[in-house]
Amino acid sequence: KCAECYTNMGAIYSRQQDWPKAEEAYKKAIEMNPELVDAYNGLANVYNAQRKGDLAAQASAKATELAGAGGGAGGEQPGN
Repeated sequence: KCAECYTNMGAIYSRQQDWPKAEEAYKKAIEMNPELVDAYNGLANVYNAQRKGDLAAQASAKATELAGAGGGAGGEQPGN
């Protein structure tokens, strides 16, 4: 029940280039907290790595939208 935990798992899987597990983790994080900017950014990176440009653009656009609306970025403050 920890969306940030799934985001962190996605980042770990991404570093290992395990794209299916990374995608699954980021999607689970988004399912748990649809306003988690970091999860959308991570998902965009996963899709970019797989050359899935349309999906990457969608995830990136959602992250940008949420960031502009003050979406939950794991408690981080701008400039930190």
